[in-house]
Parts: sequence; structure tokens; C-alpha cells
Amino acid sequence: MTPSRDRSAASLLGGALALTVIALGASICMVPPQHQGRRAWAQEDGPAPLTKPATGVPPRFDRKERRPSGIDEKTRLLERELRKLTRQTGELPPQANPAPGSGATPPTPSGEKKPSPEPRADPVPVDRPLAEIPPLETEHYAFRSDLDQELLRDYAKQMEKFFERFCKVFTFDGRLQRKCDVWIYRDQKTFMKQENKPATVGGFYTLGNRRVTVYHGKFGMTGDTRVVLAHEGTHQFQHLVSNGIFQNAPTWIIEGLAVFFESSRYDGKKVHIGEIPRDRLIVVQRAIKAGEYVQIKDLIETRQSEFTGFHYAHAWSLIYWFVYTHKQNQAIFKRYWDLCRTQRVRTRDFEKAIGVPIEELETHWKEWVLDLDPTDPGKQQPGDG
Repeated sequence: MTPSRDRSAASLLGGALALTVIALGASICMVPPQHQGRRAWAQEDGPAPLTKPATGVPPRFDRKERRPSGIDEKTRLLERELRKLTRQTGELPPQANPAPGSGATPPTPSGEKKPSPEPRADPVPVDRPLAEIPPLETEHYAFRSDLDQELLRDYAKQMEKFFERFCKVFTFDGRLQRKCDVWIYRDQKTFMKQENKPATVGGFYTLGNRRVTVYHGKFGMTGDTRVVLAHEGTHQFQHLVSNGIFQNAPTWIIEGLAVFFESSRYDGKKVHIGEIPRDRLIVVQRAIKAGEYVQIKDLIETRQSEFTGFHYAHAWSLIYWFVYTHKQNQAIFKRYWDLCRTQRVRTRDFEKAIGVPIEELETHWKEWVLDLDPTDPGKQQPGDG
């Protein structure tokens, strides 16, 4: 055989072997011991390998060996047929291995290209304004969110259960002129960026568009999305039953009711009110024992801009006292709330509603609150189950 034919045969053999690997799925054995000291992935040693064997040693073609070790009989038969084809046509078969980095796909024996596999990387969330996302609508709510739909439906179910409870407590027939809007961002980072809020804000209710806006995730030490939804959802419902409630009612009753409902327990089927928020109770009990509590007269006159977490705890405890001490106190609270729905109330209106000096009520309130057990799951309304 002439030198040129030798080179043609060697090229043919290299192409045939590479093609065989694709066609038959044959695995190439380890580099023979006498060649293990050489650079296995050196470019001059031949085409880049298609696969890695299980042993972790990369296959290669050696210059001196015209075939890798481990070639089976089917491979030899295919080589023979390829050599016959070359002698008949005078053309070499197409190169089996594309140039490194070319992006080309090796041809199959039929000459057709195999489609390149799609990347399997996890999709990257894209920031999209929630206003552009179609809402998930329930009987009373319209939810917009970039959350997983199954999780969003779970939150929607919870809010519908709270709506049922709100209707009973606030005496509302449930008829709406428009559905209540709720936006839920997929995480705190997106919420902070899109709404321009600090990390200290877990959610908010906007009077202008009557919308609750929260995010999915933890808030503070013990809060989460469900707690924030219940709190801000209470404000939304307060606004629903009275357009002027936020102008008429004092802050303590607005925020105290929101804490009362945020402390409820939702078991997937029903909302159980009357749960004791352990952290809030401990704050008030310690303050009373230390003589540093917020006096009721000061509490009912504190404005929203001055209302701190310390005030939230006191407001909850006062409402809890009204609701669970006696039915007569429940009736007093209801009359006071109904008054807030119709007119702007003052301190004298509160005194008139309770029928006793505020100092006398405060004495009963302190004794009762100190007697509450922080480990007690809480009280329940009659028939609350």
C-alpha cells in the first residue's frame, strides 16, 4: 500500500471508529498500560472523545495503535464495509466528530442529525408586575401573584374562610360591589423591590385601591404569610363594612381587632378565633407587673403614627377582655364598634359606652390579663368548635 493510501486508510479508520461509537453505542476501554503516562486529552492524539467510560479514564486514539483496544467483531465488520464503500466511490465517509466548540451535532449512520437536547436548568423567575398577571378569582377575592398556583389556591381558600368569620363578627351580609384585591409576591426580596418597602414591613393595606399586599415567607420571629394576610385582611374587611371607619374609629380598636384575627388558627377547613398570641400576652403581663403598661385612657387616645408594637399588644388584650369576660362586655364592645361605623368617636364616647370610670375598667382588665396563661391555646366563642 502506498503512503498516500496508508494515510487515507488511517483517516478512514479513525472516522469509521468514531462513527461506530455513535452507531453502536460501543464503550471504549481504558488506555493500555503502556500509554497511560501520556496526555489522555491531548488534541494531537486524535478527535475529542464522545463519552467518558465508567472508569473515569478518558478514551483516545493513539498514534501508533490504529484502533483502540476492545473493538468487537461488529466493529470490524462495519470497518470492512466502510472500506469497500470507499474503494467504490473514492470518497471518505463524513467526519464523525465535529470541531470542538463548533456546536455541530455528529451525524447518525443514516446521515440525519440528532436534535440537540434542551437545557434542563431550573427556570429563573422573571420580575413581572403583578398587575400584568391574570387574577385568580374566588367568590369574594381576586388574587394576583407570581406564586405557584397550588400554593396560591391554598391562600385563597384560607381568605375565603376568614371572610365567612368576618361576616359573623362584623355582621355583614357578604354582598360585594367588587371583589377584594389581594397581591402576594413570591418572596420578601421581590416585595421590597417592587413596593419599595423596608424589611420591617410584612404587608400593608392601601385605602385608595382597597388592596392587601403581602409576600410569601416568614416575617419577624413568629410571623408568616398567613398571619399577615389575616391582619391586613381584617383592615380590608373593616373598610368594607364602613367607608369611614379609619377616620371615625380610634387606632386601638382598628389594630386590636387585626391582632385578634391574626392570632386565629386555620386548620385547612375552618378558622378558629380566640387563640392567645403568646408573645403579645407576655409583653403586657411583664409591663403590668413592672408598672410600665400603657394606661387605657392613653391607649384609646394614641394616634396611628405613635402606635408601636407595645401598643398592639395592649390593644389586643383589651379587646380580648371585652370578648371573653362576659356577654355583657361583648354587648358593650359591639355598641361601641357600631358607633365607630357611623361617627367619629372620642374618649367620652368610650366612657359612656362602658358605663363606668375608665380607671375601674382598667383595674378589672389588669387582674384578668395577669391571670391568663401564656401556654393556654386560648378561648373560643360559643359554638366555635
